[in-house]
Amino acid sequence: MKTLSTQKSRFSATSFAILFLMIFAAFGCEKEMMAPESDSHTLQGAGFDQILRPATQCGSSVFSVLGDGNTSYGSVEMLNGDHNFYMWFILDQDQFLDDLRIYAGDLNTAPLDSKGDLLVERFPHQYAIPNGASEYTFVVRDSEMPTCSNILVWARISTRDMFGAVLESHDVWMLGNHFSNGFTLPYCMGPC
Repeated sequence: MKTLSTQKSRFSATSFAILFLMIFAAFGCEKEMMAPESDSHTLQGAGFDQILRPATQCGSSVFSVLGDGNTSYGSVEMLNGDHNFYMWFILDQDQFLDDLRIYAGDLNTAPLDSKGDLLVERFPHQYAIPNGASEYTFVVRDSEMPTCSNILVWARISTRDMFGAVLESHDVWMLGNHFSNGFTLPYCMGPC
């Protein structure tokens, strides 16, 4: 009888420890702020693995999908507030944002290689998200962004299991108008 009781005790303690570790892994995400890697552009942005909203929204939101043409992995919402431009990335279930690259400006100055393909390595805003994020906010001062611009977004998204192990990765674009080997979406700042 004591053996059975001891085994139940060990099982309960082990189960509790595993449950605690899973909860800690799920909610123990760290916040980070990064500057763009390229110094050839004046835009300064920050990334947050949480959803930040402005106190006042100016104009209407613009919505798009993160996808590879056949499959959608999440959505993007763009809008501006009194002082900042915001992009919210909300991923579908079991999808995580691992790498994000953003270009905002005139398509004539978008970085292209000699074949005319977009060079996402040269996009001015580049964010690596070490633990992945199911929700992510990109923020930039609206005074440092053109009033109207074309936004190009490339991202690497991973599908993960309940323990956080990466099952597969996908290179995706924010869908919109076809441009070169990617997609672009026009955005104009809404007046406050």
